[in-house]
Amino acid sequence: SFFDRPEHSVGALTPVLGRDVSKVSGIRGPKYGVIVQCVSTLLCGLIISFVATWKVTLVTLTIIPPVGFSGYMEIKLMDGFSSKSCCGGFASAGQIASEATDNRSTVASLNQGFFFVEMYMEALEGPVDSAKKSGAVAGLAFGIAELTMFLVWATTFYYGSLLVGRGEITFIDAMKSVSALLFGAVTMGNTFAMMPDASTARSAAI
Repeated sequence: SFFDRPEHSVGALTPVLGRDVSKVSGIRGPKYGVIVQCVSTLLCGLIISFVATWKVTLVTLTIIPPVGFSGYMEIKLMDGFSSKSCCGGFASAGQIASEATDNRSTVASLNQGFFFVEMYMEALEGPVDSAKKSGAVAGLAFGIAELTMFLVWATTFYYGSLLVGRGEITFIDAMKSVSALLFGAVTMGNTFAMMPDASTARSAAI
């Protein structure tokens, strides 16, 4: 039967259910709210920016995609340590802990507590090594995303400072234009990254 298989024991299913249930539940309502939030954020940022100064707005629009992408990558990287391989290792460790706890009287009578502790630590070696490698890659990618964002900020502020120096716009107008668009782009990227993934939810349901 289903629960007779080792991969379907209570200890193995507990971490999997804790991960997959939230994915399945998040695909229904939040998806449409996220889309409305992204569209409204971008429209409000465009209106505020164009009202302040159209020159800085046009320059900022040309470099908005890297900002949105960096915001998207930040959220994805911070939430990217729950890979299937890592979860498989945690499921195996959870199965060992669950079986040892359910049969604690037998384990104690046979004095096998340290044996199960060693088995639990061995089951965690794979996920720990995988997390270390993923952490190094994610840290590098996160640094590149942050670098991209600061380069874009520097470029837009430099052009805005040139216009302010020529007396074409005021400092307040430049700040309004740059901040409205760039903060809107970052927010949009972060929001899209938090939007539930339909394919992931389907695989979790299966």
